[in-house]
Amino acid sequence: MKITVEFLSLQLITKDLGRKKIDVDFAGGRFSDLLGRLAREVKNFDAVVLGEDGEVAPDIFFTINGEAVGEGRDDIGARPMRDGDTVAFALLIAGG
Repeated sequence: MKITVEFLSLQLITKDLGRKKIDVDFAGGRFSDLLGRLAREVKNFDAVVLGEDGEVAPDIFFTINGEAVGEGRDDIGARPMRDGDTVAFALLIAGG
């Protein structure tokens, strides 16, 4: 199956990729499996996107199929991925 992954405002990743979006041929599994694959195959993914626990860091905003993942994201790793899913990661920006 194919999963589209977008990196928005994550220059440390996109400068090496040369683009903001990649398609990943994914044999199936859960969101946590996708995170592991991206950590192995995308330079700086683990340093930029993942926290020490291997989950998406709290300062990273992400969506799955355009839906923001917020409260209750602790169990998001178990979410099954499906062909055609789109996952987008972006750095949370705060200001005042």
